[in-house]
Amino acid sequence: MRRIREVLRLHLQAGLSYTEVGRALKVSKSVVGKYASLARAASVDWAAAQSLSDEDLDARLFRPALPRSSHQLAPDFALVHQELKRPGVTLMLWEEYARGNTANSERQVTWFTSRSLRA
Repeated sequence: MRRIREVLRLHLQAGLSYTEVGRALKVSKSVVGKYASLARAASVDWAAAQSLSDEDLDARLFRPALPRSSHQLAPDFALVHQELKRPGVTLMLWEEYARGNTANSERQVTWFTSRSLRA
């Protein structure tokens, strides 16, 4: 956190470029740019960065990632596992699953196999 605060001080208060800040702190200019853009996106200027605690600054700059919602339907692997135990049943279940779920056709047999064997 101390490095982020120092990057913001040198860039926002002293007006140094990304390259100059990077040289002074021995970090890449892309890291300096990343911290500056995170601060800009969070509306954190140097005065705000000074007044915030380390935890608050961290929370403002690095917001938690939003969970992704999956629109893909996963098969019931417990049922698949039971079906695979029956004689004569092979991974043709994959083809049956793929036919029924055309939105998931990009999934590979290896994906299906690895998850069906874990069930």
